[in-house]
Amino acid sequence: MIFDSIENLSHYKNIHPNLDKAIAFILAGKNKGLPVGRHEVSEQEVFLNVSENELALSLTDTFEYHKQYADIHLVMEGQEGLTLGFQAKDTVQDYQEKDDYGLVTCNVQQTLALEAGYFMILLPNEQHQPGKLIGKNNMVTKQVFKVLVD
Repeated sequence: MIFDSIENLSHYKNIHPNLDKAIAFILAGKNKGLPVGRHEVSEQEVFLNVSENELALSLTDTFEYHKQYADIHLVMEGQEGLTLGFQAKDTVQDYQEKDDYGLVTCNVQQTLALEAGYFMILLPNEQHQPGKLIGKNNMVTKQVFKVLVD
């Protein structure tokens, strides 16, 4: 997991070629002003989901993970708590290869505040749970880049 200021995003180049494509797209400002929905950046290698979500005051103890894609989370408006899970204990939903998605519970969790001007990169098999209310506004506009790394 990488959590940093957007002004430092270029420091994370050369980790993976597809991650470089997403970083270049963001640094060029091509992600600004996009409507809600899916946007192709580089075919199936990099795509972007723009969403407007209502945040929850409390969430379950279930965390998602991916095996093929890394996520880059960017909040465009609002503030969101993104909870990280560690020490997976129970499988809630077996990994679905088609959707690159599985669910587990975790023994340890830590919530970070994600807001405009910051980003979080979650690599495959890093358990996470977005959507937690931590500020006063219960709505967030965010972008999640899906970056094929497998």
